[in-house]
This record gives sequence, C-alpha cells and structure tokens, in this order.
Amino acid sequence: ESVQVYDNLQVTFPNPVVFTVDNVTATGSLRASNLYNGMTQTSLLQSGNSTLLVGKTDTIYIDMTIKLNGEEGIFNNTAIASAQGEYGIGITSDNSMNGFVADLDGDKNPNESGENIPTPIELYENKPVIALSKYVSAPELQSNGTYNVTYTLEVSNIGKIQINNVQLTDTLTKVFPLPSTYGIVNGSVVSNSLNINPNYNGSNNSNLLTGIDSLTVGETATLSFTVNVNANGYGGSYSNTAYANGKGLRGLSITEDASNNSTADGNNNGTANELADNNATVFTLPLQETPVFIPEGFSPNGDGIGDYFVINAGNRKVSLEVYNRWGNVVFESKNYQNDWNATSLLGIVIGNQLPDGTYYYIVEIEGELKQRVNYVTIKR
Repeated sequence: ESVQVYDNLQVTFPNPVVFTVDNVTATGSLRASNLYNGMTQTSLLQSGNSTLLVGKTDTIYIDMTIKLNGEEGIFNNTAIASAQGEYGIGITSDNSMNGFVADLDGDKNPNESGENIPTPIELYENKPVIALSKYVSAPELQSNGTYNVTYTLEVSNIGKIQINNVQLTDTLTKVFPLPSTYGIVNGSVVSNSLNINPNYNGSNNSNLLTGIDSLTVGETATLSFTVNVNANGYGGSYSNTAYANGKGLRGLSITEDASNNSTADGNNNGTANELADNNATVFTLPLQETPVFIPEGFSPNGDGIGDYFVINAGNRKVSLEVYNRWGNVVFESKNYQNDWNATSLLGIVIGNQLPDGTYYYIVEIEGELKQRVNYVTIKR
C-alpha cells in the first residue's frame, strides 16, 4: 500500500540544462500525480492512492522536454520507490536499477550491490562522429615463399566537434587462421600524424595507437603497416576489419566505427557506421600445393625409422609402380598410401622381402600430366 516513486530530475539535469515535464502517466493500480514537475514536486504518484498486488508489475511514464544549452554528454538518473505493507505494517524501499530487471539474482532482495545502477541518458547537440576506411595492397611474393601485404587506414572526424583519445584496433589473429601464420614487418607501422603503439602485434596487443591523439573537425589521419603472411598451404581470401573509437566533450561521449573497404562514409550522410559502410577489406592468396617429395632411398629394417617408402604429395592421389633391375614389377598401387616396406607383392617372390639394391619406379601425381620416373635404393 501507499506506493510512491520519487524522481528528482534537477539532480539528473543540473544547470544550465532546462527541462519541463509534459506528462506523467501510470498503469494498473498506480495513480499518477498531475503535480509532478521533477523539481519542487518529485513524487510521481498521488499520495496514498497507489497499491501493488503480490507479483504485480505496473509502469510509470514521464514525457519531458529538455534544452541542453551546450551541456552535452551522459546524464544519469535514479528514481526511488517506497511503500508499506497491508494495514501500514512494514516499510520497503528500493533505488532504481537500469534496465527492466530490478532483482538481477532473483533472491527477492533488489537493493543489493550491483542492483541499483543509475539509468544513463545520452544527449548531444553535436555528437562526435569518427569514420574509418581501410585499403590493402596486392600481395607481394617474397623469396622464401611468404607474402607481404600492406594495410592503409584513414581515420577522419566527420562530426562537428573535436574527437579526443583516438584509438585504432586491428586483431590479426581473426584475419589469419591456422595453418596460416603472420608477423608484423619490423618498422612498418607508420603514420603521418598519429602516435604509434610500438608494442602492436595484432594478437595480445591490438591497439595501433597510444590513445593520446585528437582529431579536429574535418581532419583525416593516415596509418599503414605491413604484414608478412606464411600461408602454409592455405589458398584463399583473408578478410580484415579494423575499428576506430574516440571521445567527445569531457570524455563522456564516445564514437565508434568499423572500417570500410572504400570511402568511410560511402553515402556521405554524416554517419559512417551503417551496414553499407562497414565492408571488410579482403585480399586473396593463390592456392599453394604441397611440393612433391620422393625419397632416393629407405631402410625397411623394422627400427621404426624410414621403414616405408613415403611420398609427400599433400592431399593429391598417388599411383606407384616399382620394378627390379630385370624389368619385373615388384609393387604396384593405383592409390598409394605410403605403406610399401620393400615387400614384393608381384612376381615370383610374392610376400618376401626384396633384397637390398636399386629399383626403378614410376609415380603419377593427381593433377600432373607428366610421370615422375627415377630410382630408389633399398638399404637395411
């Protein structure tokens, strides 16, 4: 019984902010007060006329008009509810919790630590707007078979107020999944005006900047870095998205943007964080087949080392024929599984171990037009 909710809006919106309460309504058995103005009258409900049944939830709505007068940022609001039990027995009260759940842990005590968080309201006359675009160079093949690619980031202030504490993040572990590996080329992280984070590595340190830079209205800054990529047999596309963030007046307002693989604000509408403005930057490496390796010999003596004739051709199908010095076929497999241990499977000595010596082979690799012909030596 005697349910009441107090909300002092002057605490939330101090001078020079000016506000007026336009309307207060309530649902269910709550009775809204027409005297409430958030200043001299802070009771949202009529005195003594509102009740709540067990398990019942009702709602109070406040419609208001706010004039910021240059005071922008985050305004935190807390309301206070109170009531008494039936026949006036017992008094209960609770400070409001941001969101729609007052008792987060469901223990029937909504006034615990962490359950009275104020409700933030972000209001700006001129909100900061950061925009980020990202380009990638064509992959350059290195002498060791790896590739270098250079990313260039352009971060801009397209809003109407200065942006402070500018930060760019780029997590490369998400870009180059195993088996690919990568590394930042030494000394390649450079910028025309931004303060570079010297410890950036794209994995456990993904911040490209120190976080002390500012962007004035209309200013654009550029940063680039080069990544060395070892595909380790992977061929295909690598997609990269970087992120920019910064703060506006007094560090309260925050602006964020994901990079776009073209102009940061493609439709030039002053908002760079739309879906169409956040396309990943992509480059492609050619499919790298595993180099074929055929050993010149092996030693099938049962010691667990070199007991089989192992042909490394990646995932490609291998056909193998082996001949002795008289031109007789001693082994043949149309789908060789690296399981020949010098046992004769054809000819007059089937099942016997072939003697040490030199044998002639013909290998066909899936996808290759030419047979590979050579000699292999068996030596136990």
